[in-house]
Formats: sequence, C-alpha cells, structure tokens
Amino acid sequence: MRTCKVAVVVAAVSTLLTLVGCGVGAALDDTAGPDLASGDAVEELAAETATEAAGIPATLTVASTLSHGPFEFKTGMEAEGFAVDVMELVALELGADLLFSDPVRDRSVLPDLQPGRTEDVCEKVASGEALVGLSSIRASAPLGEGVLATDEYLSLDLALVVHGEGELACVGDIGSGAVAVQREGAASAWAAENLPESHRKLFDDPNEALSALVSGNVVACVVDKPVAQRFRKVKAPGQLAIIETVATGDSFVMVVSADNEELATQINDALATLKVDGRYDELVEAWFGEPSQRGDFGPYTAMPDGPGDMVFQNG
Repeated sequence: MRTCKVAVVVAAVSTLLTLVGCGVGAALDDTAGPDLASGDAVEELAAETATEAAGIPATLTVASTLSHGPFEFKTGMEAEGFAVDVMELVALELGADLLFSDPVRDRSVLPDLQPGRTEDVCEKVASGEALVGLSSIRASAPLGEGVLATDEYLSLDLALVVHGEGELACVGDIGSGAVAVQREGAASAWAAENLPESHRKLFDDPNEALSALVSGNVVACVVDKPVAQRFRKVKAPGQLAIIETVATGDSFVMVVSADNEELATQINDALATLKVDGRYDELVEAWFGEPSQRGDFGPYTAMPDGPGDMVFQNG
C-alpha cells in the first residue's frame, strides 16, 4: 500500500534548487521515485497501477487553512490535527499519497495574511487546484457552486461546560452569570434561547472561550463539544465538566469538485470502512478522550507515529 507523505515544503522553488545544488538533496529524497531495482519498488509500482486502475488518484491534494485546532493546524513544518489524521487514514485506505498545499489565505483582505474562509477553500477545489477541501467545513455552511460535500467525518454537538468542582449542574443553574459563547455555528443562538438571563460574551475562537472559563472570567461556556473534550483532555484535565450536550445535527465534511462524484464516493466508502473496523473510534478516543457516542463520526487520538508524513507544497 502507498504511504502518506506529509512533509511541508514552504521554500520557494528557487531556494529548493539552491539547496539541491548545495548537496542537501538527501533531505528531499523522500519525494524521489523508488529504486526500480528493489523489490519494494516493484510492489509499490503494482500498488500504484492497481490504484489508478480503480480510478483513484495517485495523490490526493488537499486544500486547508490549517488554522482550526484541534482539527487541522500547522506546527512548524507539519500538518496536525484530528481531521488530518482522518485524511491520512482515508488516503491509506484508498492506496493514495497525500499532499497538503500551502495554507489557504483570505484573498479578500490585503495583505492576505488572514486564514481563508470556507468559500476560499471551496474555490481552490472547484478550480482544480486541489482535489479535496479539508478545513473544518460545516455541513450547514453554504458551499457555493462547483463543489459537493462528502459524508460527515465528525459530528458537532454543542457542550455546556462549567468548572468541574463547582455547584452548577444544569442549564437552570447558570442564571445571570457570565457565559463565554462560541460565535460560529449554533452556539450563539442556543445560548440566547436557553440562557436568556446570562451575560453572554462571544468568542471567535472556542479555545479562548474555554480559557476564559478556566481563568474564572465566566461561569460557563458553550462551544462545539469536540473542542471542549480536547481542551479538557490536554489543557485542563480534571478541571472542567460538560453538564449538557445539545444535538445540533451539524457536522464537519470534506468537499470535492462537483465534477468528481466518483472521488466523493471513494472517500465515503473509506470513511465507512474506518468506522466499521474501529480505526476511526481509536482516533476519536485518542484525540478527545471519549469514544464516539453517536452512530456516526464523532470525537481525537494522536496517531502513534503515523503511517507517514504529510507534505506541503507552495500554492
């Protein structure tokens, strides 16, 4: 089976050529073709041929802003996150390599230093610059023309979070207290309807909302449940409690070109396989500390060392 290459190339092409000329080409050998004299090369060539015969791309190019922890983000030269790990497993299941392009930026703001929006990622896919869009794209969000959504890979229920050792045990206990609320998704509308007496503070970053709770600036927090689970597991173990889970029906999906329904089907089949054989649930439990509780794709597990590395290219 082919391996996922997830190394980041952020230098300009001219710089890369200079490095190769200076004798540092060994650092780039990972991306070179196999030694055709080896048995591994023959096996890899056979796998490539089988993959292409099945209509699966040899390389899945992915567009992402890499700005949504814990789902997809960039650390140094590496792409990390729960969704990145899911994408790795999908690529492995399809027998394809994996290539992340440079993080997508918001071209409507100059200079284009802001992370891209959902529409920016979808445009990359619709234009053919990438085969897959993977960037915390909500199924409820308008995707625009030229793309279609895959099946979900993570459900987005809401969580009402409080201090673990406090006296707040249900929605009715919040009263007029200060509540940190995630701006995106259904959190704001739910909080306005169900916590009408509370003093609500909106946050663009749900992790900052949770930090406000830990620091004591608010008495409760309403954010996407997977974010709360990951934050509690990594940054505040034993300090936070989820006292209410609110089903929203929303979820994260990938997008592919509207002209490539075959790829959408292949990705959906791979996701289904990962769920049935348990690999998806292992990821969920590792990343979020709890197994999936719905009959679909839910909570994170850092993959051991991963099956390979991810590669970024200049876009």
